[in-house]
Amino acid sequence: MNNFSLIVFLIGVLGIAVSLIWVLANLIKKKSPKKVLKIFGGSIILAILGLILNPGNSTPTPTVTETKPVVATVAKEKTPAELKIEADAKIKADADAKVIAAQKIKDDAAAKVIADAEAELKNSIIQPGMYKVGTDIKAGEYVIVSDQMAYMQVSKDSTGALESIIANENVQNRTIITIKNGQYFEVKNGEIYPISKAPKVASTDNQLPAGMYKVGLDIQPGEYKVMSQDSGYVEVSTNSSHTLGGIVSNDNFTGEKYITLKKGQYLKLGDATLKLK
Repeated sequence: MNNFSLIVFLIGVLGIAVSLIWVLANLIKKKSPKKVLKIFGGSIILAILGLILNPGNSTPTPTVTETKPVVATVAKEKTPAELKIEADAKIKADADAKVIAAQKIKDDAAAKVIADAEAELKNSIIQPGMYKVGTDIKAGEYVIVSDQMAYMQVSKDSTGALESIIANENVQNRTIITIKNGQYFEVKNGEIYPISKAPKVASTDNQLPAGMYKVGLDIQPGEYKVMSQDSGYVEVSTNSSHTLGGIVSNDNFTGEKYITLKKGQYLKLGDATLKLK
């Protein structure tokens, strides 16, 4: 029964009950119950109306869902050819993975070698400055490298007097110098390396640029052609002391000329290049 029909029905029932009580009271008092009978009749009508308005407690028809039968999926059995293809593909994938892993190990090892070499080279650099040999720097053979014009000087004392200079040079690209205990070694605008830690010599267009090279280390012994477009200088020496006593031959030249180099000698080029074989 909905709310509205329930209210109507209850009003009707309440009216009937009140009317009955009223009728009994009037009968006791011997009064005419006509007015009460009208209320009683109206209450009956309201009660009946409430019942009529009630749609009833009908039971809803259950919804029936159609159940479809479950069909089991049966895996298709693979043919021997398909199984072989799968096996070959797995073997190839495993082999490729092993090759990639092996290559990565090699690449990592090569990268480590390069990184270690770069770190060692960086740690080998001695910065420009003035050093007392045997106190600030070890005696030995060193390479000075610069991408600009550098200056190198070896002195017997720290007075700064001209007569104290043992050797000096304006450096083009690179030079090699041997220093001894008690001497003073000064470099401006260049990096200093022990000769065993120095960067490898690089050629351009199969030519060595101006600089100083050790035969047997930086260049192989033999006969070479040296070239200069203007006024060049070439020197062959027995050592890297940069003193007159070590010079085997030297020459200021223009154009081209041949020189012969022996193992252990040193080659110095100023404003000139050497053609490699």
